[in-house]
Amino acid sequence: MLVGMKRLVVAAVAACSAPAKPVVVANTGRAPVSLAGALERDIGAGMPVAIVPGPDLRAISADGKRELVLVPGPVPWALVDQRAHAIWFGNRNSSTISVIDLDAIDPQPVTVASDIPVVAGPLSVRLFYPEPASEEPVGDELTFGHPQHPQVILRLGPEPSVDVFGGLLEIVNDREKLDALNAEIKLAKLPDRELLVELARRGAGRTTRPPYAGKQHRVEGVDPAECFDATLCGQAETVVGTKLWRVTVGHSCGDACYLEQRLYDPQTKQFLAADWARRLQDAWVSADGTAFLSSGVVIRFASGPLAATPISDELQGGGWLGTSYYYGL
Repeated sequence: MLVGMKRLVVAAVAACSAPAKPVVVANTGRAPVSLAGALERDIGAGMPVAIVPGPDLRAISADGKRELVLVPGPVPWALVDQRAHAIWFGNRNSSTISVIDLDAIDPQPVTVASDIPVVAGPLSVRLFYPEPASEEPVGDELTFGHPQHPQVILRLGPEPSVDVFGGLLEIVNDREKLDALNAEIKLAKLPDRELLVELARRGAGRTTRPPYAGKQHRVEGVDPAECFDATLCGQAETVVGTKLWRVTVGHSCGDACYLEQRLYDPQTKQFLAADWARRLQDAWVSADGTAFLSSGVVIRFASGPLAATPISDELQGGGWLGTSYYYGL
């Protein structure tokens, strides 16, 4: 259950020490505000607020000093939808999709899809807002993970539905696994269609797509032999709000094609040596350029991963309240 908005108990977390004394924040004596407003006011306190999957679904300040458990976990994935003003997340085995309304005064998480197939392991999730005037399957979408991996598609609109994309299974025409996925997805349920319709309706005119203001560059000296497509090695783009570039240093193709990228300082002409400097993929950079979030880990450009969000291979997605900048795979 989501902690009530009238009295939120926030665990203030020190980046390198034991949690500080809990801070009590409340709407008492103040005009009630939405969940997003309360999180920005009391958790962010002037800093961006990350929404992080993990042992619990949490809101965490970009410096890691304040946090709030939104939903007790485990929560393996989450997405922040700027179009619907909502947080979408999954349960332990990703067999359900739930949502929290960021515009509500005292919201509770609602399960909007259940019985999601796990026959091929937990799947990635894609939120899809189809263009109403188009006959083609185009529209606005929000997702996480590699685009060639299987995905559950939650279609949002006047007639919400759930579908499945086979990814590599379709490319290699693995009929047995595809048929199993398609059979399982037919069993999925949408227990609150009215809420899905309402979220889609109020998001009209907005987009899930984060703004992007990066500029393209090239770094000489990157070994082209490390890239299946040699022209990719050395390609670079600015990281918005920072002095850094993200540079492609490797490219391999097997079951799918993957890029290896590292953070680079064009002033010193050196790559950052830290392991986390390779993690700016499928990641969201905060509006102030101080941190990025990838697979449930908040990483500060100045100091690395927050102690409050240790690196895990089991988490995916996340996001920031308000503006952020997305860097894909």
